[in-house]
Parts: sequence; structure tokens; C-alpha cells
Amino acid sequence: MIRLLLSAYACFPDWGTEPGFGWNWALHLARKGISVTVLTQVNNINGICRQLKDEKDGNLDLKFVGVNLRWTSSPYIHYLLWQRAALRKAKLLHLHKPFDIIQHVTFGSFHMGSWLWQLDSSPFILGPVGGGQTAPPELSAYFGREWWKEWVRSRITNLLRYSFWHKSMMRKSALVLATNKVTAKLAHDLGARRTELFLDTGLPEDFFVDALPHNRWGKNSLNVLWAGRIMPRKGLCLALDAISRVKIPICLTILGDGPQEPQISGWINERKLRNKVKWYGRVPWSKMKKAYLEHDVFLLTSLRESFGSQLIEAMATGLPIITLDLHGAQDWVPKEAGIKVPYGNPEQTANALAQALEGYADMSVSQKLAMSQAGYEFARLHTWPKKAEQMIKLYEHILGL
Repeated sequence: MIRLLLSAYACFPDWGTEPGFGWNWALHLARKGISVTVLTQVNNINGICRQLKDEKDGNLDLKFVGVNLRWTSSPYIHYLLWQRAALRKAKLLHLHKPFDIIQHVTFGSFHMGSWLWQLDSSPFILGPVGGGQTAPPELSAYFGREWWKEWVRSRITNLLRYSFWHKSMMRKSALVLATNKVTAKLAHDLGARRTELFLDTGLPEDFFVDALPHNRWGKNSLNVLWAGRIMPRKGLCLALDAISRVKIPICLTILGDGPQEPQISGWINERKLRNKVKWYGRVPWSKMKKAYLEHDVFLLTSLRESFGSQLIEAMATGLPIITLDLHGAQDWVPKEAGIKVPYGNPEQTANALAQALEGYADMSVSQKLAMSQAGYEFARLHTWPKKAEQMIKLYEHILGL
């Protein structure tokens, strides 16, 4: 039995994004027969322990690592200090009984990386991680006053090529799993011995629909779904600009919360979209499936995104995609499953998205069904059980089994 030490700072049952990724990697690897020891933050203890009562597999061992941090509320400082504490804990565990594989999965940030590469004698896997991507300067207007922060992040990303710490992490990694090609290239340029594209997101089997809905189209208006955090890099204003240019009956549903929430009503009023846009705030992940099934197309306007777990979720319900041809969406979304829109300046990009929405509305039902089927088939490749099997094959290859 392969003994795995898994670093998953974010790890929580029944969540989407990073907490869900951490939990599902641990759970499904254990169910496939891997002996998994998980390092996670102590704040996750209650939710995980409740879930473990129903989990009968004895291959999962949780180690909760705490950080006593009262002088700052910064999540980044907390994460860095947690990583240092996790490394100390890992050294003790590894000394007592060595692990066969050491892997870091959350946070899936190339910038912040992992400290566990410093453990000797066992192969280290970083990822899946993203972060090598940068937002297009042509669309800086959509960041408003926050663009300087994005500019600084882009400069830091470019400077990572000169980071001795990152070079050391890459050279000590047996494998780096990247969620997009830009991140994979960055890892390669820093000296990674082996890199592979590997999505960080997956879905449980019960998220998929039993049969693709054939009656979602044919309504009087085009019902568009946008879901994500309300923050500059998600590009909600770009989505609203596109909707304002569409000349057919259309309705946009916005699901999500975030720091720019107070500005949403103003954005909608400025573009005279009050009769075309509905915002419902954050929706629990358990209710997202219903939302995907109630719409005609999913719109992703992220200006910087490793991939976007909403894309897999939408495709799992047969919902076609309209997205910017950028980063992870560019690399992963099958061309048969949606429309990838090239970007330019704000005017060009908003117009191109509007044309894509109108073009999609004009498609025949059979064309839309073909998109739906292609997306569904792609999503079926990314269930958590299948992803666990793929990961185990990588372990076996590294260990020469």
C-alpha cells in the first residue's frame, strides 16, 4: 500500500473550489486504497469530523495543524506560517514512519508553493497548481482602481523566474502538475524535471444529470448564467457590457458574492439593465446544479483564471459555454462544447462576447445539443474517482511500480 502525505490547507466536505478540492483528493485517494495522511488547518476539524463519522474507510488519517496568530488577520500570512508549522509536523511524521509520496494540493498557488519539498528521501509532487497566468493589460480598465494590485502581481509572476526558492522547489519536485499551459511553462523554465497538465477540479458522480435536458432551449429570451466571486479579475462588468450590446431578448442571472457587491446595483443601472439582470448573491454549492439546469448557456468572463471549476460543473449538466479564449479555459474547454471569444480592448471584447451570445441564440437546437453532449463527455472524464485513479498511476510511475 502506497503511503501518501497530503498537504491540504484548504480541506472541507461538501464545498466547491479549494476546500472541496482538498477534501476530495484525500477522500477518493483513500477509497482507492492509498494510505493517506492529511495535513490541514485546525479550523477544518468540526466539519471534517462530522463527515468522517459516515466514512468507514480506515485509509484516511487527518492531522490538524494550528497556528497561533493574533497580531494579523491576513490570510496570506496565516497560510505561510501554517506551511512552516506543517513542515515541522511532516518531519516528525516522516521520521517516525517514512512516506512513499509527498504531495501538496491546496492552496493550489504556484506563487506560494509548498514547503514540503524540503523533506528528503521521498518524491515530492506539487499540484495541481495554477498561477502562472496574468491578466491582459488591454482589459485593465475592468480592474478600475485595483489595476495597480494586478500590475504588481503580474510583475511578481514574471520575477518568479529569478526566485532561488522557486527554482529549488522545482528541482526537488519529482512532478509538477499545472492547471494551464502558462503555469506549466513557468515550472519548466524554473527547472522542473517533469510537468504535466492536470485539472485541479473534479465532480462527484451524483452531480451529473442522468440524461441531457432537451427542453432547456426554445424560450422567448436567452437565459444566461454567470457565477463567481464579485471581484475585479472575474470580469462581471465585462459581462454586463456584453449583455448591454445584445440586440435580442436576454436575461442574465448573477450568482456570487464578494468585495464588489455594493457596486452591482450601480453597474446595472448605469447600463440600463434592470429588466435584464438578476443578482441572487452567493448560492450554496449544493444548489448550483439546479441553477445550471435552468439556463441556456454559461458565461465566463474571468480576466485571470487558472481554469474555473464552474466550467466543469456547467458541462456536467450539459450547459454550453461562452468564455474568453484565455488561460485555463483556452487550454481545456473543448471547441465543440462552446464558443471561445478572442479578447482585445474593452470595446472589442464586449462586442465580441455580445456577438457570440447572439450567434449562440441563432443556432439550431441540434447544434446546441451537440455542444451539450461534447461538454458532458468532457466533464465525465473529471469525476473524483477517475481523477484519483489517474493520480495513482502517476504515483506508481514515479515509484517504479
